[in-house]
Amino acid sequence: KTEAVFIEAPENKNKALLGESAILDVHHLSLGVDAFVGHLGSRFGKLGWYQAMSRRNGFVPFLTVDGHAACCDIDEACGQIAPSVISMENCLGIYMAHMDDYLTNFTMENYWDLGSTLRRPVTKLEKQWRYDRKHFVEKTDVANYEWTNLNAPVANWNYYRNNVKLREAKLERRKMRESGQNVTMQAIIATAYRGKDDTDHKYFSDEDKCHDFMSQPIPTKLPALSPPASEGACDGYDGILHIQHGDTGGASGAVFFQFMVGMLRWADQHNYKPWVHMNGVSEKVYDEKVHGAASGVTTKFTMLKGMKIGWARDPDDPLGYVFPGLPYKASDVLTSHEYTFDGTGVWNHYFDPVSDFEPNNDVSCRDKPLVSMEYGHVLPGLHSHAPWVPHPWRYWMPDHIQQTNRTMEEWFVFQRKKASQIVQQQIHPNSYIQQRATCAIAEATRNTTARTLQYQNKIKQLKPVILGMHIRHSDKWPSRDKIPVSTFYSYAQIFIEAYPKGYIYIATDSSLVWKEIQKTWKDIPKHAILRQPSVQGLSSDETAAFDLKDVSHHRTNVEALTDIVALAKCSYLLHGWSAMTEAVFFLNPSLGHYAMDLEEESGSKHKLKAFEDLLGTWQEVRSSTTNAVVKKIKKKSKKRKTT
Repeated sequence: KTEAVFIEAPENKNKALLGESAILDVHHLSLGVDAFVGHLGSRFGKLGWYQAMSRRNGFVPFLTVDGHAACCDIDEACGQIAPSVISMENCLGIYMAHMDDYLTNFTMENYWDLGSTLRRPVTKLEKQWRYDRKHFVEKTDVANYEWTNLNAPVANWNYYRNNVKLREAKLERRKMRESGQNVTMQAIIATAYRGKDDTDHKYFSDEDKCHDFMSQPIPTKLPALSPPASEGACDGYDGILHIQHGDTGGASGAVFFQFMVGMLRWADQHNYKPWVHMNGVSEKVYDEKVHGAASGVTTKFTMLKGMKIGWARDPDDPLGYVFPGLPYKASDVLTSHEYTFDGTGVWNHYFDPVSDFEPNNDVSCRDKPLVSMEYGHVLPGLHSHAPWVPHPWRYWMPDHIQQTNRTMEEWFVFQRKKASQIVQQQIHPNSYIQQRATCAIAEATRNTTARTLQYQNKIKQLKPVILGMHIRHSDKWPSRDKIPVSTFYSYAQIFIEAYPKGYIYIATDSSLVWKEIQKTWKDIPKHAILRQPSVQGLSSDETAAFDLKDVSHHRTNVEALTDIVALAKCSYLLHGWSAMTEAVFFLNPSLGHYAMDLEEESGSKHKLKAFEDLLGTWQEVRSSTTNAVVKKIKKKSKKRKTT
């Protein structure tokens, strides 16, 4: 007899005898067993049951006296972990093989109260892997694409050259010199990198004007583009990359930002000028009535035919997962070809052109090749394998890209930084989308008392304090969580307490989310909660907004992009994992310093405290900005008096 809690305890003097007895007991439990009654909440009991099935080579009925399930580890809360058990491998604990990958960046807070939650993040990856494989096989002829190829050329080029603007600056310098102008290269480069001026003062926020603007039907015709034609667009380039689609299942965030960044980056790597004219392959963003042949728009131009895009693999990848590689000649001779494209091409309804190429038989382009990516280049190539493409969460991808040794925050930072460079230069929502976003948050712009600072009759415009919330529900799966509205509510209370005159902008794809907010957020002032008016793309179940039968894809594109741009104008952002959220960070990289990921595995109390700290940091920055404005006004005033 001993008072020791465990057989292995140091104070147990009979370890050898008890250990031998335990082994014999497990052995006896497995002999000739027709049914098993015992504790499955004990590794000892579960081992006896497993051993019995092994000897019988078949299932042994069981009765668990402690209520612990067969597919539940002894330190798990079975009811909470049950949704994560999605396969027999998972049930039997094979997921534990991935433990080393997650222990480096995964912490289980409140372990002694809640038990182990390690199974959840591994199951997310398993769900995504199964979905990706099934989706890829169903939508493509998988026999035509090899996921890995160790014989593919190793990529030996710089993924992040960022030569687009510099190349254009050099051409501009040459043109200006030829015209007799004297200008420094530094000035030209500064102009090229200055970016598009989309400051808020260009767009109205007047209540009546915004009401009329947002009440009008969404236009279906292409906006007028300026300039209408290009000249010398292909000078200095090896050809044109025709961007024709993303994947089949992606919507606005994935197709217009994630895949677009990947293809624009490829174009820059290989000295090709991009041109976007999308077809119906990306079916979630394609609207046949607006974008297709029914629009009556047809584009024709002449360029060379015969170049294709090859495959490559990353030098850090020992398995050889392939992605879009070097362009190559598919035939000995490139031939002149008249290309014909029906429809509007989707992109120009919502964005400014990504380059100055206009398909009007530009002389500089006639003797250059037109290339485009095959579906396999896009999925899985760009989607999972290409090292330079940003990812909205950790779905399945090679280990050297997934980088599970990094925290999610560390993993996101590098991707967002590189992607935002491309977005700032080439992906610009057009004036219509910008105006809609301005009107969506116009209430805050008009009414916030924090927006103006007056000193000696001088007024300085300051941005209102807005907390953006992206609450993604409907079809959010397979490897992500639907963050409860109640979770966002806790943060809303803290925010309003810190900023009684602040505003909260809600972007969601679910009518149920909005109903719950109206019903339960009683202590949040109604005027402080903002949303895009007249939204139709709201799901009442698990149907995605872009799959709603009564709402056109053109409309869901406009509504999603309006929310993206409006969220990018916010002071702070709460979010889960979504391609839409990543698009927000690409448009406004600085917002990443004032954003909180509510989906990353971490304790809720810890995050609420971190949110309070971040609000304090924002207040300090804002206060210092205000003080700087006061000092600047005083300085100018003093200078004028002296003069």
